[in-house]
Amino acid sequence: MTVGPETIARVERIMSAEGQSFTELAKLAGLNPATDFRFKDLRGVDLSDLDLRAFDFAGSDLSYADLTGSQFADAALFDCRLVGAVFSRVVIGGVKLRPEDLPDLATFKEAEFAPEMVVIPGGTFLMGSPEDEPGRLHNEGPQHEVTVPRFALGACAVTFAEYDHFCETTEREKPEDKGWGRDERPAIYVSWKDASAYCEWLSGETGCEYRLPSEAEWEYACRASSVGPFWWGDTIAPEQANYDGTFRYNGGEKGEFRQQTVSVRSFARNPFGLWQVHGNVWEWCADNWRDDYEGAPSDGRAWLGGGDRLKVLRGGSWSNYPGYLRSTYRGYGGPGVHYVDFSFRVARTLTP
Repeated sequence: MTVGPETIARVERIMSAEGQSFTELAKLAGLNPATDFRFKDLRGVDLSDLDLRAFDFAGSDLSYADLTGSQFADAALFDCRLVGAVFSRVVIGGVKLRPEDLPDLATFKEAEFAPEMVVIPGGTFLMGSPEDEPGRLHNEGPQHEVTVPRFALGACAVTFAEYDHFCETTEREKPEDKGWGRDERPAIYVSWKDASAYCEWLSGETGCEYRLPSEAEWEYACRASSVGPFWWGDTIAPEQANYDGTFRYNGGEKGEFRQQTVSVRSFARNPFGLWQVHGNVWEWCADNWRDDYEGAPSDGRAWLGGGDRLKVLRGGSWSNYPGYLRSTYRGYGGPGVHYVDFSFRVARTLTP
């Protein structure tokens, strides 16, 4: 089937209109819901809380569209591009989708107060840095192959809005924000113990297994199939991440040093749909610290027993040199330590 130019023009008028519902506008335009939305670019469109069972979106690009709370007919989303599409409370063919049923790279929220999660496809990658990577440290090797099962990871670091809700619900003291703002900025001064307590609480509230990511899961998701120091390539500039831009890495540009955190949804997402895997705040992992990868697991699980009492941190922060933001750079901290750039993002186990 070919969608004619008149139909495309009518659909585009609907997409650009404001103040009226998607369904009503479709009726006003005289569109045929069974055919006129097929093979259409609907990236980022708000299709939330609608009964769309009469519509066929097969083959459409629905990347980053908000499908929250909507109903679809069986096969209505067949062969759609759904990277980053929000699937919270979506019903297809009368069945409410579980996160386990979602396509790779789709996003979901299991509660209004819960973080936005991305379905990370399983795969195998080479963990650690090659010996010729600029700034490489001994603890980033030896490189070793790891197979990571499918799981879900927070689209960004846990925000103050999300963490403050946890604190209010559990009557915990809220961490300070240095006067930089709360809301969509990452929660800071969060220890590994605090982050683990948040995951335990969120698991209890949702009935699902939330946890800190393993170090292997974190690096795999950060890389998103890339092999260089950063998911976008071999150099870094302050327009790409939040760090001390008065320093350069590997011939990259100097620039702004913001000297504080920024919103968790600043800069570009990586190819897996994750925000700020490089810079802004350090992120806790579940693993115990070890000085290298000798004997590391190859199945993506956290490396726990033995090792050091210290816990792994990844990603680098707003206060660091750019080399600390590399995909393979490893930091560490005591599990009870609160610091101005310590934060976290949550992982969720996806049960087959």
